[in-house]
Amino acid sequence: MTEQKEKVIIHNKYGVCKVVGIIEKKIPGKAEPQKYYSLAPLDDLFGTIVYTPYETSDSGVIRDVLSAEEIDELVLALPQVEPLELPITGNKAADMDVIRTTYERIRYSSEPIELARLLKTIYRKRQNLLKNKKRISDYESSVMDDVEKILFGEIAFSLNISPDEVTDYINQKVED
Repeated sequence: MTEQKEKVIIHNKYGVCKVVGIIEKKIPGKAEPQKYYSLAPLDDLFGTIVYTPYETSDSGVIRDVLSAEEIDELVLALPQVEPLELPITGNKAADMDVIRTTYERIRYSSEPIELARLLKTIYRKRQNLLKNKKRISDYESSVMDDVEKILFGEIAFSLNISPDEVTDYINQKVED
């Protein structure tokens, strides 16, 4: 990832962010000051600045935003994306541990196709539960909201549309 101030990137937790600077901070227990990216989440209305260790630029915590062409390729691939196959044993606690571990690994990977796979998994589960007048867990709802924010935020930014228009854009593109 290039280190340009004002560059827009994807952070695996905060979504679309602008690099506002690279700073050095002295951290207790470290001999030398550490470099950090100063990031401003674009959807934040309060001027929040997030500091992310500079060395995370190669770890998947931050990455470049997909281009409009890459977004179109991603969207066109969505119908072929299969939901996750999670081993469900019937032991509610053990099953929830597997779900949480898997969801968290994908949620913080920032890999667009895997984020789409996770969303598809949760959407499908929600549809199946709604048939029986049930709903997904609060945890799954929270993960879905976070992943939508990151993935839809990136799609919206790359295509210069509102995040509210992303679902319609995807549906239209997939139907064509």
